[in-house]
Amino acid sequence: MASHIDTRRAGRSPLTVLAVLSYLMMVPSVLAMNFVSREEWKARAPEEAYKPMTDAKGVKVHYLGPEFSGKQHSECDDFMRSVQNEHMDESPEDYFDIAYNLAVCEHGYVFDGRGKGHRSGANGNVQLNSDHYAVLAFLGKSGITEPSDAQITGLQDSIAYLRRAGAGDEIKGHRDGYNTECPGGPLYKLVTDGSLDPGKLWDGGSHIVQKGEDLDTISTKYNVPKQYIIATNDLQSPYRLAVNQTIEIPARGVPLTESGN
Repeated sequence: MASHIDTRRAGRSPLTVLAVLSYLMMVPSVLAMNFVSREEWKARAPEEAYKPMTDAKGVKVHYLGPEFSGKQHSECDDFMRSVQNEHMDESPEDYFDIAYNLAVCEHGYVFDGRGKGHRSGANGNVQLNSDHYAVLAFLGKSGITEPSDAQITGLQDSIAYLRRAGAGDEIKGHRDGYNTECPGGPLYKLVTDGSLDPGKLWDGGSHIVQKGEDLDTISTKYNVPKQYIIATNDLQSPYRLAVNQTIEIPARGVPLTESGN
């Protein structure tokens, strides 16, 4: 299995890892999306009930605002907790939980915040929070301001995940509804030029390799990142495919623990 599963679950036994592999292989609509549940990052419980999110027009993208110097991935759980603690304990808005629905670290992992189906507190007011989900990128106004390739993939995954939960196709920046610099120039450029759009979502299934096809052409055909096809099929470098070989093309925006849409 690819390292993005192993690094999150390095303490698991070989039998557990084999079970995960078998599950992925049997259920083509499951993608080993780099998803971190609230339980995994040890989130505090919300202090009141979430408001339901209905008829979301899409997603608004945010950054942290202050300087962000970057983290080792082993520190990202702690950092996510620090954002939640600041929102719940220090913010003038007196948030009852972390304000964002999802957050994406520079390594491409999608952290569950308020999650799907729940209204965020991050977009500026009740109407803005009712109109769009809120997705945070671990980026700053200074320091690390440019998203990594992995983070761009993670932002696309987060948007795909929320679209599967009923969000519309709009992708906007925080500044598009509220007077702020957020999400910063480099990230806002990706918002406006369409780079964060995951495109048409493939729901998972089998593919029989045809003559002349390789991972790049198959990835493009189904609009699924190549690394996810490699992970789902446990392919080994140099990733040569044989004509008539059957491979599974996973669904995008579906975490390991979920199936279907």
